[in-house]
Amino acid sequence: MLDVAAAGQGIFFVLLLVAGVIVGTYVAAYAANCFLTVAEGTAAGDDAVKWPDEPFVDWLWKFIYFAWLVGVLLMPTLLMGRWLLAATTTGFTARAGTVAGAGVLWLVFPISLLSSMSASSPWYVLSPALLPRLAKRLGSLVAFYLSSAAVLVAALGALYLLLVSQLIVLVPLAALILSGLWLIYARLFGRLAHLLRMTEAKDRPRAHAKRGAKPAAKRPRTRAKAVTDPWGASEPMQPRDLPPVMTP
Repeated sequence: MLDVAAAGQGIFFVLLLVAGVIVGTYVAAYAANCFLTVAEGTAAGDDAVKWPDEPFVDWLWKFIYFAWLVGVLLMPTLLMGRWLLAATTTGFTARAGTVAGAGVLWLVFPISLLSSMSASSPWYVLSPALLPRLAKRLGSLVAFYLSSAAVLVAALGALYLLLVSQLIVLVPLAALILSGLWLIYARLFGRLAHLLRMTEAKDRPRAHAKRGAKPAAKRPRTRAKAVTDPWGASEPMQPRDLPPVMTP
């Protein structure tokens, strides 16, 4: 009897695990799709976000794309945090590791995502061509980090209500706050990308200004030739007197 009950609990646990993976993957992919849609629309200069009507399969890869960027950025931080936790003399705690990981994402994730969006391949983590444009928009970059820091602090507070607080009533409120903050951060990121895009377009050199390139030769102006009206003459004109059709 105990074996049957244990088997039933095991099957129920596996079913819940599979359902959690499916629902979690869908929610994560939808969140990644919303972020990229808002960011790309804002970077293009759209005041209103245009939501595309795409099936789930078309934007499932965006979750993999986000997981790739976050994994590449967080893996060195996790390895360093694990080493510090193993060394008991440092006094490093798991809470400090969580704060450090959030700080790394706050600092490096926007640069990595901008590099990926501006590079020839979306899987690039860092593009050196982006750094000069960021230097030209240093004030906008500082304003973005200050604004995103406020969003990050509010998101950590909402996560505390969602995961730590024992009040069930606050769970839907925390989830709603996190969703709004996620879209606000995407809007801020898209605004920064739009400014960098305008900087690139303004500072792009013209084709004839390149070293060694000669300016295009101007075409000589030709004057319009007089047109002979065969019906305006006093005497009828013969076909042999008319100008040739295929003039050189």
